[in-house]
Amino acid sequence: LCAGCPVGVARELLQYFARENAQQCGVCINGTQAMADALARIAAHDADPADRGKLLRWSDTLPGRGDCTLLDAACRVVSSLIEHADGVLDRHLDKPCSECRETRGHSPRTGFEVRLPEPCEGER
Repeated sequence: LCAGCPVGVARELLQYFARENAQQCGVCINGTQAMADALARIAAHDADPADRGKLLRWSDTLPGRGDCTLLDAACRVVSSLIEHADGVLDRHLDKPCSECRETRGHSPRTGFEVRLPEPCEGER
């Protein structure tokens, strides 16, 4: 599973957003989870052929629909990955990228792995 390449970093961020949203708005709950799930499949190299198109559509149509800006931030992460990560998302649709195989969990661009905190028991 890709952990440190742009796809892995985006996957971790979207999983964090899905886990930490306020659970108040259906479009945010469902939208962040759907994007997190699609990125998890892509990072695991087990993507549905439609995942890229869904991510593109969601990142374009969901901003502004939630009650807060968490969904907007999640969409920006996805759109940035698609638009600015040098085609790494597309390469993951076919096979593990060379960055993932070579770095084994560390970002080739920054040298560190993103690890977001787990919520405390009382915060759920």
